Amino acid sequence: MSSELRKLHSKDEPRGEIQLGDVLIEGKTKIVYDLPEYKGCVSIKSKDRITAGDGARAHDMEGKAVISNETNAQLMQILNDAGIATHFIGKWSNDTFHALHCHMIPIEWVIRRVATGSFLRRHPGIEEGHRFAPLKLETFFKDDANHDPQWSREQLISAKLKCGNVVIGVDEVDIIEKMTLLIFEILEKAWAGANWALIDMKIEFGVTAESGEIVLADIIDSDSWRLWPSGDKRLMVDKQVYRDMADVTQAGIETVKKNFQMVAEKVKCLSLSVYLCLSLFTCTHFFFSACLCLLVPTSSLVPCLSLFTCTHFFFSVCLCLLVPTSSLVHSLLLILL
Repeated sequence: MSSELRKLHSKDEPRGEIQLGDVLIEGKTKIVYDLPEYKGCVSIKSKDRITAGDGARAHDMEGKAVISNETNAQLMQILNDAGIATHFIGKWSNDTFHALHCHMIPIEWVIRRVATGSFLRRHPGIEEGHRFAPLKLETFFKDDANHDPQWSREQLISAKLKCGNVVIGVDEVDIIEKMTLLIFEILEKAWAGANWALIDMKIEFGVTAESGEIVLADIIDSDSWRLWPSGDKRLMVDKQVYRDMADVTQAGIETVKKNFQMVAEKVKCLSLSVYLCLSLFTCTHFFFSACLCLLVPTSSLVPCLSLFTCTHFFFSVCLCLLVPTSSLVHSLLLILL
């Protein structure tokens, strides 16, 4: 039934209402509804709510649901285009998107490029700003009452968590670790193209109810990461601004909201740059191919081939390194052509 819902999302004409079923789960910042007409699919509605410290700090933020939903939709589309398996089907309304129904794996996967925040408290002696290469990956068991204790890889595997019909073992952990690293690197390079540094992020995975596939099953928005324009912590535009407030005022909430709006607008630019780069690459590829096949005399083939190869290589590098958020499948096809 998910294929039918995807077709509905792909249509340009106005769409009717979809009947909502039971509330499957309600969290601090979202509500998940069953979609009885589309087996294996759910509707996820964001709330105008911001929280921190396992919910110990929580405030209303008018408009946050719309900002979060837009940010998530843009980022999920980028990741889907890059070949990442996600639960995301499509944005349905200003504050709602549709997704595959998943049995959630109760683990937060945290990936870090720079040492800051809680990592410094748990690892005294490491200076803030220390850069991890390779990336630092941590796992935390979701348990608000015990403040999400950190688990080692061995603990996670030994727990044999059952999600639907899938038991999370060595192979499943390997898959999730590779997906986590890839997701971070895609988004990190995308933000680097805008001169913003992705410092760290947390994501969650689930097992789809219908197929048993492991997918990214989370909302990725300004609650999910630390993001520093120009790599400068003083310019941070993420939820840490809210966490660091000694006293939360309405003016402070408005500042956080403006930051989140700024990120949402920036994400749209990241998405646009992907497709512009792809278009430029494709046009250049076609132009040189046409010249080579139709206009170039035999005696000029060698120098033309050299020029074509250099141009092809240049745009391939730009595509793979500067704008990695484009479709990896499409990129590989273009490069091979």
